[in-house]
Amino acid sequence: MDEIKQSPVKDELKWFDAILPFIAFIAVQVIAGFMAMIAILILNWQQLLGSIKSGVISDKILNLALGKYSAIFSLSILASFIITSLMIVLYIKLRKINISQIGLRSFSSKYLIYVVFFNIFFFGTTFLYDTFLTATGFKPNTQINDYLNIFGKDLFGLVLLGITIVILAPIVEEVVFRGFLFGYLDKRYGFFVGALISSFIFASIHIYFIQFPMFLLIGFGLGYIAKRSGSIWPSVFAHFVNNGVLFVIMILTIGVIK
Repeated sequence: MDEIKQSPVKDELKWFDAILPFIAFIAVQVIAGFMAMIAILILNWQQLLGSIKSGVISDKILNLALGKYSAIFSLSILASFIITSLMIVLYIKLRKINISQIGLRSFSSKYLIYVVFFNIFFFGTTFLYDTFLTATGFKPNTQINDYLNIFGKDLFGLVLLGITIVILAPIVEEVVFRGFLFGYLDKRYGFFVGALISSFIFASIHIYFIQFPMFLLIGFGLGYIAKRSGSIWPSVFAHFVNNGVLFVIMILTIGVIK
């Protein structure tokens, strides 16, 4: 009986191997967000209709609607990252991608010190940048501020959000941006070009344009960690810590934890 021949695992990424996971990531995020907004607006149609009749539709009204149904908002974000994770796993299997090519490999524990230095540098730089913005008359617009407006003290919504931004988001985003995008660009064009392009795209999707330099810095730093360690896991851990600290700051500010 003839043996069934299996296709070899790919040892080199193609350009579409790097781009397609990013496109899937964006598509799922947009669709999930759109569906959540539609659901929230339908549930909150009376207040919205009143706003339309009065001629006043503002971000404040939309935030109130989101706050009233913040669990739906959180669930949509959680679902989008779960779906993206499953799509990436399926994509790797179907394309027979060698996971070591996207940085999913072991690393030396000595590189964990990079996690510490990265976050010390990031939070120190963020403080200086926000101080500069405030001194020059700009108001730092961050995800924390928006989440404060939306969630209030909705503990259930915050738990769902925490699972997403502290655990799932770092893994998915590092696989997409440092694994696929940076991994391909670094090998083809070198570290600086790869880190710059992948960081620029990473910063752009976060839509907080006044904070664009900080997101660019985050992307560049995480790319450097991945390059030095030869693995995306240290950058995942750095992302864990970064998002985790920001999430704790948020819930302390809200007052859920005294």
